[in-house]
Amino acid sequence: MANLGRQRWINPRGLASSGTLMLLALLPLLLIIRSGYDGLDFRFHATSWLELHNAWIAHTWRPGWPGWAQWAHFGFGEPRFCFYPPLSLLIGGGLSFLMPFRAVPGVMAWLVLSLSGWSMYKAAESFVGREHRLSAAILYMLNPYLLLTVLTRYAIAEAWVQALLPLMFLYFFQAISERRLRAAGIAILLLAAGWLTDIPEAIAIFYAFNFLAIVLAVRQRSIRPLAMAALIGGAAIALAAFRLLPTLQEQAWISPQAFPRNLQSYMLFGKMDPDLRFGVWFDAVYIVLGVAIMLPAVRQIVRWDSAWHAPVISFVFLAGFAVFLNFTVSIPVWNVLPEFRLVQHPFRLLPLLSVGLIYTLFARGVSSTMRKLGVACLICGEFLALASLASPYFSLRQFHFRDNPSLRVQAAEWQGGYQGQREYVPAGVSSIQADPSHERDLAKQGAFATSDCNPTVLQLSPDEKMIRTDSLAPCTLTLNTFYYPFWKAYSEDGASLAISESHAGLIQAAVPGGLHEIRFEFVPASRLRAMSFIASLLMLVVLLSWTAMSEAHFRLRTQNR
Repeated sequence: MANLGRQRWINPRGLASSGTLMLLALLPLLLIIRSGYDGLDFRFHATSWLELHNAWIAHTWRPGWPGWAQWAHFGFGEPRFCFYPPLSLLIGGGLSFLMPFRAVPGVMAWLVLSLSGWSMYKAAESFVGREHRLSAAILYMLNPYLLLTVLTRYAIAEAWVQALLPLMFLYFFQAISERRLRAAGIAILLLAAGWLTDIPEAIAIFYAFNFLAIVLAVRQRSIRPLAMAALIGGAAIALAAFRLLPTLQEQAWISPQAFPRNLQSYMLFGKMDPDLRFGVWFDAVYIVLGVAIMLPAVRQIVRWDSAWHAPVISFVFLAGFAVFLNFTVSIPVWNVLPEFRLVQHPFRLLPLLSVGLIYTLFARGVSSTMRKLGVACLICGEFLALASLASPYFSLRQFHFRDNPSLRVQAAEWQGGYQGQREYVPAGVSSIQADPSHERDLAKQGAFATSDCNPTVLQLSPDEKMIRTDSLAPCTLTLNTFYYPFWKAYSEDGASLAISESHAGLIQAAVPGGLHEIRFEFVPASRLRAMSFIASLLMLVVLLSWTAMSEAHFRLRTQNR
């Protein structure tokens, strides 16, 4: 194996390779230019960026992050920003201020692909020969599953985590195998970034890395890899606790039952849903291709050196872990592991196969012929992936690319209301009330459902609504906005008003008689949120101090040699 020592982050050759990767990352975007933007998750991400953009313009962020998506469910709103991890949304919302909105999705895809290539280029420095680093980076950047994630599903948050996965594995492996404190600190930061970007993918990586630590602990006959893995995993969760703990507590306030639960529909040899046929077959072909490439390569490595090295064991384990959990025989594992079903779809484990496959293919002991054959197979798989995504059948019949209006038209429509996410509908809202067609009809009535308060809208912003009422007697003001516990109501003198949930799940407030200006404010604050934020901040201070001390220790040890 190549030297696992510390390497420079920037050098002329690395800059040239980075430029090559950034240029090659533009190639998949030609498909977007040809077919337009779309994908299963595209609407969610694009509308979230628009909501953030509007919230920041209205200066209603608290602090820097809104809680309520104003135009979801055609104006009834939803608390998506209280639950969805913030990092990818922050990047998209920030880009919307730097360029036309129609360019943001393409730039996000290009950034993800570029980062994935650079991440593998940096990580491969420790596992493969220098002459193969660029090839490994290109293959990972354009691997079929990552292309499917970005171009078809547009699960851009999941793709950001995939882009960081090679670096996560590098520093996690160095920490548990070589006991490097600096590597442990970086691994904690990267894994915390994963938790703050896409929780299902972070859960998959968390379990894969911890099972890998068990394998290496058995091999080393030592408990130290397990202790280090527990330290890294626990510290990463503590660093992201300011988002994870409130999400865990407040999920009872929404409708998580809207998530799909039928795992067999997404597994190989399971009860295949006709609507999911293409995705399952795509996963099956990729798994068969990966296994067909890895097995001969591993066989050559064993013949070259029968004493399996820890990196090779890790590569094989990551790939095997991903493949096993895509078969129906693994359902008991999905049911036993705590919160593992939140991963939702077995195909979210396939990035582990991509990393293990590419590292194994370029490991020492693999013949040049075997390596070229494997690379050729992967390239064929990538071209087949692009061809299938660009085919008229897939583009037109599955996602109706060309039938959609331009993104500019869509964005204008979304700012007047759009279909929200069922899993973020507050728990008290009936299924009829949350039906998209019913929402659209009710939204046409305006900001108020029913009221004898003679209300007039003074101001509407994402997290605040100003309403003037004029009534002779006390009345009940009901808004066409879903109720959520973080909504508060105040009179013009700052006095708090009683607020409750109507039988339809809408906000209603008891208003005294007379002329009043009522302010409804969405304030996502609680004792748990405050305590978890302080805990995460303290964890960050400890981690930065620990990393600085290990850096100083490393320099001192280097000087004494």
